[in-house]
Amino acid sequence: MEEAGAAALNIVLSPWVGVSVAERLKERFGTPYIVHPLPIGVTTTNAFVRKVGAALKIRTTAVTNREEERVYQYIDRIADFLVDFDVQLHFATISDANYAVALNRFLVQDIGWLPSVAVVTDQVPEQHRAALHDILNLGKGITPKIIYESDSWKIRDAVEKEKPAFILGSSLDKEAAGGIGAWRLSVSFPVTDRVVLDRGYAGYRGATTLIEDMLSAIVAPF
Repeated sequence: MEEAGAAALNIVLSPWVGVSVAERLKERFGTPYIVHPLPIGVTTTNAFVRKVGAALKIRTTAVTNREEERVYQYIDRIADFLVDFDVQLHFATISDANYAVALNRFLVQDIGWLPSVAVVTDQVPEQHRAALHDILNLGKGITPKIIYESDSWKIRDAVEKEKPAFILGSSLDKEAAGGIGAWRLSVSFPVTDRVVLDRGYAGYRGATTLIEDMLSAIVAPF
């Protein structure tokens, strides 16, 4: 914190959390800042990198082109698998608002899956909910049903009504997935069904890790 004033740019990876701190740092040190949702995958990470590049006046085309090609090569490799398993799935996310935005954008824009419901488990201030709904409007009439809830039983009821084929949530959602025969991956707290030491989903490379984990969850029963 002692060197906070030396930063060339502050980055807020949330539509609202941390914005007030960035504002205060700008007032005190004159440090500019950008606000961008947590990036996962090609589409949102490209937008993020370009925004950072514009703010710092550096070229980013070589980076975005290289990483985009790398990620899409992996996606091309699994295309036959997705067709064979008929994996254009309706999915549900059960997570905090930041992860809900990142996961829904990635799975819709980069993978072509269809959002069913986004259960937001943290306390999103009422004045920011309209902005969250706008961010989760993914174009072409595609938007998940958004539910604000932290009670596990109520979440289970809400998800069972939508009957998604894949659930990205926490270990608490195991019974909900089992009840409707959905595949499931624990991506949000608490995670008690697998060990995670150094495994993140953000950015370009995090997206390929997420694809690996999701497809592993699909093939595991076979």
